[in-house]
Amino acid sequence: LRCDVARGELGWPAAAVLWGSVAYEELERAAADLEVAVPELRFCSTVAGSENALLVVWLRAIADLPEVERRLEARLPGLRLTDRRMVLRTMKLMGQILDEEGRYTGTVPFRMREPGARR
Repeated sequence: LRCDVARGELGWPAAAVLWGSVAYEELERAAADLEVAVPELRFCSTVAGSENALLVVWLRAIADLPEVERRLEARLPGLRLTDRRMVLRTMKLMGQILDEEGRYTGTVPFRMREPGARR
């Protein structure tokens, strides 16, 4: 069971995706602390590659991004942010089609193929 809320309805109309690198142990150590110290952080994951940290933040205003980045780097001293992208619009989330306000408008059907079936 899952429930998502339109960001704008909660007062978080902007979002950004951040890429960086950090020692896995450092991320594991700080995981619990990040929830309290950086409430804007909505998703944090390690991924394969030299930029091994993927973070998604929700923002009340685009201008808040530098402050959120500062708090992230303070809580994760080994974090080196290497790239950031503002999310202009989320069109689909977990199979749900969203309108411009981030509200549900429909579902993308889940289609499974038989093993070995051609595309």
